[in-house]
Amino acid sequence: MKVVFLGLNDTGQKVLEYLETLKQDELYLFTQKNEIDSIHGIDPDIILSVGFRYIIPPEILALPPLGAINFHKSLLPLNRGANPVFWTILEGTKAGASIHYMDQGIDTGRIIAQREIETDLSDDAKTLYSKLDILQLELFKEVWPQIRKGAIKPVEQGGAPSYHVIKDFKKLRKIDPQSTVRAIDFINFLRAMTFPPFNNAYIEQNGKKYFVKIEITPEDRIRTNAKLKKTLLKQYRIENDD
Repeated sequence: MKVVFLGLNDTGQKVLEYLETLKQDELYLFTQKNEIDSIHGIDPDIILSVGFRYIIPPEILALPPLGAINFHKSLLPLNRGANPVFWTILEGTKAGASIHYMDQGIDTGRIIAQREIETDLSDDAKTLYSKLDILQLELFKEVWPQIRKGAIKPVEQGGAPSYHVIKDFKKLRKIDPQSTVRAIDFINFLRAMTFPPFNNAYIEQNGKKYFVKIEITPEDRIRTNAKLKKTLLKQYRIENDD
């Protein structure tokens, strides 16, 4: 089977490596917008989009008999479009991942697989993104055999949708020092903006930018770290006494 692979984010790399280990199919990787037309000459059986940041033309979506499939880090129809992890934290929506068939809309296609994931206040955008990376790969491994057979029974997206574009994220990066918000809302804003090594949220003073991140540590982790430190210190003293 000929599998066209579009994009290569963290999840995409893991999915591609997994498909390579199966040694079942011919894999074709495209990462740039100007490469899309080349897909016509491949006659693909299926298209997988994992981190491809460009709109795929309808004539390309119509090529593979097994359809074109996209991975998205939200519980669709929540947080369609750009930066879904950021909006999940900022707007306090349920977190999860979706694998869905692509249509001419933005993240509007029928759902193949979807699963919610637990989060807590200590999660920032980076840690949540990493959790969803793992979840997406797990979901894909579960459904890939059925996808290859054309045995999937997708369902329509249900519930109230939300949608964001990149410029919505960019205009929120600058912190307004005159803004009056609840402490928890500002904490959630910083959690959503914290994605090392990237510098996202910033405040300006005297013509200079200062980038802001946040770190939140659960009490049980502090206790665990303190216990570990105490154990290591005790071990160090025993070894040095010897």
